[in-house]
Amino acid sequence: MKKKLYSLVAILLCAVLFTGCGKKREIAGEELAEVLCRDVPFSEALSKIDTAASSKLLYLNPNDYSDITMYVGTQSTCDEFVIVETSATETVTKKIETYLAQKKSNYLVYRPAEAEKIDRAYITSYKNAVIMVVSSSPETAEEAFKNYLKN
Repeated sequence: MKKKLYSLVAILLCAVLFTGCGKKREIAGEELAEVLCRDVPFSEALSKIDTAASSKLLYLNPNDYSDITMYVGTQSTCDEFVIVETSATETVTKKIETYLAQKKSNYLVYRPAEAEKIDRAYITSYKNAVIMVVSSSPETAEEAFKNYLKN
């Protein structure tokens, strides 16, 4: 009788432990883009640019990514975001940082106040993706991304 009770308790304990160990969510660029457009304050409406233009801007080779979702504003602001689905997160992160450094040097001459946003850009990598958001509120971008992962 005790053996059956211990076995039942052990089975229930394992079941409880394994239900809390779900898979990490994969990033879907278009889905996350909708969340960022909706939840992050940008100075102006952003427009989506195609993959070829995005990869050229970010200095990415076709082997660096499987998909790119990028939204940019006009040249009057530096607000933008990019979601790069990749297996080479370290390489892509370095290339995005290079892109931002070059963009910052341009804005320092043209619109110095905008260059400050670049200094505070939210950049993170998660599983199969690198996410970068330039906004006046990088904290909100981070919170939107965390909420996206929860849902």
